[in-house]
Amino acid sequence: MTSRDRLLAVLRGGVPDRVPVTLYEYSPYGDDWANREPSYAPLLDLEHRFGASFLFVPIDIPVLLGDPNVARGTEESAGDGTIVRTVQIETPRGPVRTITRRDPGLMTYWQVEPLIKSDEDIERVLSLPDPVIDLDPARVREWEARIGENGVALFSLGDAIGHVVGLFDFEDFVVRCLEDDAPIRALLDKAQRQVLNAIQAIGGLVKDACIRLWGPEYCGAPLMDPRIYFPRYVLPYDTEATRAIQATGNFSVIHCHGRLRDLLDMIADIGADALEPLEVLP
Repeated sequence: MTSRDRLLAVLRGGVPDRVPVTLYEYSPYGDDWANREPSYAPLLDLEHRFGASFLFVPIDIPVLLGDPNVARGTEESAGDGTIVRTVQIETPRGPVRTITRRDPGLMTYWQVEPLIKSDEDIERVLSLPDPVIDLDPARVREWEARIGENGVALFSLGDAIGHVVGLFDFEDFVVRCLEDDAPIRALLDKAQRQVLNAIQAIGGLVKDACIRLWGPEYCGAPLMDPRIYFPRYVLPYDTEATRAIQATGNFSVIHCHGRLRDLLDMIADIGADALEPLEVLP
């Protein structure tokens, strides 16, 4: 079996000739910061020689700008190497702004100022039209060719809750869920519509690829009671998204970190094809 054969066999519930082992998020066939970071070279070489890859395909499908790592805006660099990114969006009801920061030596952008800071900001985000999805088939084919028989293409789309939570300061989000979650549900419905549109766009171009739904972990311990909020904000949305993904001939991957004991049965109920990452107990 090739590396691709092994991964597809597992995703289909079959038995490969041996267990395929893959790194989390990064691939020797990618073009991310890890591919330019010398300290990652030995690890990526090991996967190149012995492993199988999920290659993240870098396509731009905005869903509510809920992931600060992909939001675009103006950047300023401080003297110590800190990078501050400001994104301002004009909406039919006025502007909204978010500020994120990347510290020296790190690749993650941390939220300094959330996009939604008030009830008025919620109305502004809800007033935004759904983005037009305009994928370049040639670019998608280029990335599929890059991975070839060495693995499977993966599109990290995110789910409704992942994109909505990213709009808020997390504590503010949790309090709103406790007090009056009608605006939260409105945002989730808007995000879900965009997620489903993106699934159809991606699914029209690829087969036997993975579409990754990140976000479910937000509805777990310790800040949110998974018995209440996972069935409310994750299960119906991700089940619908998973069925849409599978209907296009592709695989649904649930991304969920953290305390999974109270989530695993509900994750199974979603019906996805894979769960990542695999985390050991501390």
